[in-house]
Amino acid sequence: MGKPADVRKEFWWEREWRHVGDFSFSYQDLVVVFAPEEEHEDFEEHLYKLKEKGRRPMLVDARWGLERMIAAFARVSDPGPFPQ
Repeated sequence: MGKPADVRKEFWWEREWRHVGDFSFSYQDLVVVFAPEEEHEDFEEHLYKLKEKGRRPMLVDARWGLERMIAAFARVSDPGPFPQ
């Protein structure tokens, strides 16, 4: 990982969850959808059609920085000078 040998790196928080068999969930279970930013408009249209009880999941791009994702979760339209 590019760390010196005497520095301990903890991996306990990096979990991989596996499920055997079918995995189903409902629209109400969605909290966030990761999609390329250039496809967000299409996803918005699709999610609007599925909208239940006025709640919709957040759309974020995995390439965004943490600050930009937090701004999206807070529904801040202009995240300011934070990196793209």
